Amino acid sequence: IVYYVIGSDYNKYMDIQQEINFAIKEEFEKRGIEFAYPTQTIYFTKIGG
Repeated sequence: IVYYVIGSDYNKYMDIQQEINFAIKEEFEKRGIEFAYPTQTIYFTKIGG
């Protein structure tokens, strides 16, 4: 999802951005869509025995 908020008032920009992001999140929740979270697996090996 890509969107642009055009304007020079930073506080208004942040308010609009937050409103859009919460609306997207709510719509995803209604539809049962989950966000993937990054994961990392670390494997340790024992050297020499």
